[in-house]
Amino acid sequence: MQGKKFTPELLKLRLIEQDSGCWEWDGPTDTDGYGKTWYQGRANARVHRIAYEIWVGAIPPGMMVLHECDNPPCGNPKHLKLGTHLDNMQDAVKKGRKYKGVKNPNVKLTEYQVATIHQMYAAGVSMNKLSLVFNVTRRTIHNVVHGKSWEEFKREADVVEPDHDNSPIHAI
Repeated sequence: MQGKKFTPELLKLRLIEQDSGCWEWDGPTDTDGYGKTWYQGRANARVHRIAYEIWVGAIPPGMMVLHECDNPPCGNPKHLKLGTHLDNMQDAVKKGRKYKGVKNPNVKLTEYQVATIHQMYAAGVSMNKLSLVFNVTRRTIHNVVHGKSWEEFKREADVVEPDHDNSPIHAI
């Protein structure tokens, strides 16, 4: 579509209405399944953002266009809304598209280790020492201690039984 004036009619030609009410992009998509096309001098512009701009209005700086239908190729403006990155992440967790804590396949710590980190830090062990003991970065320890990761894990919760194979207690 490079070189042509992008109009609502031109966009709608590539959006195929589904029984679900979604208008699915039938052109190229990125690795996450979002429609992409050439738009206003930009290659690989995401179609749902273009649809929002054309049929709803401008996207304020720092805002994202979120799918209420959870269907990345959808460009139906009735299924799109503005939100922040935090809104998008909270929605993903709520709908089971993003995993937290031990359900995260990239998790580096167990619940027991997180509880132990909180206890040891409260007892005066430095973040640097904790990062060495638990074999994670200092940033990971910082995020745990300050509730930026594992925020759903209550510090006051009962401590779960240790995984004795991975227990760091004896390393100090």
